[in-house]
Amino acid sequence: MQSLSKRAAASPALERLQLYEQVCSQPGRTGRKAPASVELFVRRTLREFRSEHPGHAQLLTRRFVEQETAKEIAHSLSISQETVNRNQQRAIQRFADWLLAQEQQVHQQRRSQLLASLPPASFGELVGVSALQKKLVGLLRRPQLPWVVCLTGIGGIGKSSLANQAARNLLDNSPYTHILWLKAAEGQPLSERTLLAELSRRLLPTTLPASERLAALQQRLKLQPHLIVLEDVDSELANPAWVDWLHSFANPSRFLLCSRQLPAALARAYTLPVGELSAKAALALMSYQAREVGLEAALPALRKHAAALYARTGGNPLALKLAVGLLHSWPITSILDALQERSQPDIAALYTAIYQASWQALSDDGRRLLLAMPLVAAEGAGLAQLRAISGLGAAALRNAIRELHIRSLLEASGSADSVRYSIHQLTRSFVRQHILDED
Repeated sequence: MQSLSKRAAASPALERLQLYEQVCSQPGRTGRKAPASVELFVRRTLREFRSEHPGHAQLLTRRFVEQETAKEIAHSLSISQETVNRNQQRAIQRFADWLLAQEQQVHQQRRSQLLASLPPASFGELVGVSALQKKLVGLLRRPQLPWVVCLTGIGGIGKSSLANQAARNLLDNSPYTHILWLKAAEGQPLSERTLLAELSRRLLPTTLPASERLAALQQRLKLQPHLIVLEDVDSELANPAWVDWLHSFANPSRFLLCSRQLPAALARAYTLPVGELSAKAALALMSYQAREVGLEAALPALRKHAAALYARTGGNPLALKLAVGLLHSWPITSILDALQERSQPDIAALYTAIYQASWQALSDDGRRLLLAMPLVAAEGAGLAQLRAISGLGAAALRNAIRELHIRSLLEASGSADSVRYSIHQLTRSFVRQHILDED
C-alpha cells in the first residue's frame, strides 16, 4: 500500500472491481458524491473493515491514511519497529482477503440483480446456434460500436431465446450495470412516447416532472451502461428516425432488438439474421425435445423420418418442437400427412397446420386451458391464476398443464418454488384467430 497523501485516480485493475465502483459511487455524509479515487476507496473500506478487524484497521489507518511512520507507531505503543512491520504485513494480508470476499459478495449481488431483470428461461438447450450466440455475446461485450443490435427472423425462430441466453452469458463480469427487458404489446408499437414513459417508470424517480424525463434518462444511460432488450419490435424498424432516437440514449448503453422485420435501409442498426436450423441441428433439437417430454420410444421413428419432417417444417425450432409434441397422440406418418410439403414463405400456413393438428389431439381439459391462456400476461401466471381463469379443478389443471407442456403449447419458467406458465406469441395468435374468432 502506498501513501494516500495525494488524491490519485484508480488503476485500470482497481476500476474493474465492482466493489470499487459501488463504494466510490455512494454519497458522503453531506449527501454529495466525491470523485472516485484510491484515497476515497481505501478510507471508506477501512471504515467497514474496522467493524470486523479493529486492530488491523487502526494500524493501516495510522500508516496509510494518517501517514504515521512505523517508528512513530512503535514508540507510541512501546513496541519494536520490527513488530509494527510484522503486524503491518499481517494487516495488509487480512485487508486484502477481506476486500476479495467483499468483491465476491458484490459480484454475486450484481449477478442476482441482473438475472432477476430477465424473463425466466422458458427454453431448454439451444441447439445449432452456438456460433450465432458467440457472435452476439461478443457484440454485446464490445466497448464501442454497434450500439443498436437487431436480431431478425421469422416468428418462432428463437430470437427471444437467443437474446435471453446471450444476456445470461453476460452475467459474469457484465459490462452493464442494469439490464431492462421490454416487450411490445400485440398491435401496440413501442413509439418514442411509449418507450420514454416505460423507461422513465423503471429508471427515474416517480416525482420527476415529465418535462425533465428525457434529459434525465439520457444522462443516466450515458453515465451508466445499460443493456435494454426490446422484444417484438417490427413496424418500429421501418422508421430510421426511431432507430436514431435510440442512439440518442446509447454509448455506453446498448439496445438489443428482436424483430420479424429487417430494419429500414437507412436505420443505424447492426443486423444479425437468425435463420432456420440445419437438417443435422433440427434432428438434434427434435431428439432433445423427445427426451425432455418422455418420448424416447419415438427416437428411431424421428431419425427414420427426419428428412421428411425437415422438408415440411424446415429448421424452425418452434415448428419442430410442436411437431414432436404431436407424437403423443399421432403416428409420425399422420403428422407428415397433416403438414404436407411447404415452401419457404409459407410459414404462416405451416404454423396453422401444426396448431390445428395439436388442437384436434387435445383433451377437453387441455382445450379449456389453452382457450384461457390468451388472458395471461406475457410474464406468465401461477397455478392459482390458471385455476381461476380456466375453471378447472386442481387435478384436471395439473393434467392439462402437462398435456399442453409436452406438446410445446405451454411454456413453463421460473424456479421449483415459483413456476409460471405462459404461451408463445404465435400460439396466442392462433388461439385468437382460429379458435376464439370462430366460436
